[in-house]
Amino acid sequence: MKKRVKTVKEYDEICSEKAEGYVFLPEKDMDCLVEYVQTLGKTLKKDEKAPATIQYKYSYEKKCSIPVVKIQKYVGELELKSGLRLQILPKIYFGGSEDRTKQIYLEMLKSTYRLTEKAMNQISLGMGDMELFEAYIRMYLDEAQMLVKRGLRSAYEEKTDNLRCFRGKLQVSGHIRRNIAHKERFYVTYEEFTKNRPENRLIKTTLKKLQKVTTDGKNKQDARELLLFFDGIQESVDYRQDFAQIRIDRNSREYEKIMKWTEVILQGNSFLNFSDGIKSRSILFAMDEVFENYVACQIKKYFRENWEVSSQDKNYYLFEKPRDFQLRPDIVMKKGEGNRTVILDTKWKSLPDMKNEGWSAFNKKARNDIYQMVTYASRYEAEEIWLLYPKAKYSYQYEGIRDRFETKIYGHTLVIHLFFIDLENMEESMKRLSQGLEDKMAGEVKKYE
Repeated sequence: MKKRVKTVKEYDEICSEKAEGYVFLPEKDMDCLVEYVQTLGKTLKKDEKAPATIQYKYSYEKKCSIPVVKIQKYVGELELKSGLRLQILPKIYFGGSEDRTKQIYLEMLKSTYRLTEKAMNQISLGMGDMELFEAYIRMYLDEAQMLVKRGLRSAYEEKTDNLRCFRGKLQVSGHIRRNIAHKERFYVTYEEFTKNRPENRLIKTTLKKLQKVTTDGKNKQDARELLLFFDGIQESVDYRQDFAQIRIDRNSREYEKIMKWTEVILQGNSFLNFSDGIKSRSILFAMDEVFENYVACQIKKYFRENWEVSSQDKNYYLFEKPRDFQLRPDIVMKKGEGNRTVILDTKWKSLPDMKNEGWSAFNKKARNDIYQMVTYASRYEAEEIWLLYPKAKYSYQYEGIRDRFETKIYGHTLVIHLFFIDLENMEESMKRLSQGLEDKMAGEVKKYE
């Protein structure tokens, strides 16, 4: 039996009443969605923003307040225990269709090295059936199978125990306390070469979790078979402590990729949220991070020959005394000649319609972005900043008209550019960005065609 699928967009508002401006869900499905949001809100830390929030509106039909669930900045897939699967797509539609939007969105995920080609091939496009959740579980299981084939690594683990034979180092005070009446025993600390190392404990814990949440028969079977190779290895009881102990070196390099995924699944960071505990399940991505990672990946690939490109640079703080408020621009580009520094920052926003809403609407939408860029420029001593927005419905109103700001600051001229990334034609966008940067080197910033 094919599952029911409902497509919504980030920032959509959903309720059980057919009203203008709201996405309708039957009451049974709506009750399950509200339960999911409430449960997820309780499990998240206070400093983590939930991917969906509950509001209330007055229902004239029912003459009472009814819940409204508003999708936040997250996209992905949410399966309710009623059997309904919500597909949450980006708020900006590309090519005027859901299918085209879905294709671009999945390409963005793939290019940020979060989805492998094999996992991509398991996701059906254009059929309203995007099984992201099971595809990600499949990808993790494939990585685990490759690791098991290569052989699980062992490491020396320090143990303290009361043994019948002497080995390692005698713990004198503990030995006296425990063995005053047992001359045949030795309380010692020693090292044992074992597979019970932090990486293997964390992987075993992840496999047990995935075995519980998957509904795919093959995924469940493969997880169960993989766990046989982890027999005798303990489950992780303190994720943070085990992750802190991991040191990837030439002897454990094959663990590097799977440990990134293990951390994502167990600690449920903002990029990927596996949630269980109730019968609903979800795989959700913060869309601003998807956009940021995708653009950074494309810029590194396109400009790597002539520029030094770094993402999420952490070299500067807003204040040096005391050293506080770390600055983290999305992308910093440097070129040796003339010690040139360019800062680029991605903003997952669609700018307002200037013709109907006026310049004040832009000021309200982008004010904080501009202030943030001036701060970056002052600390990095950069003379040019590029604010990167996704190309959307009204982007053309800014290009060549309001896409450049200039001011005098700290003895030099600062130029802030607005640049619109065409996600349907990334290659062309990179060429236009390169042209803009080269024009600046020639001493003049021209309107790129």
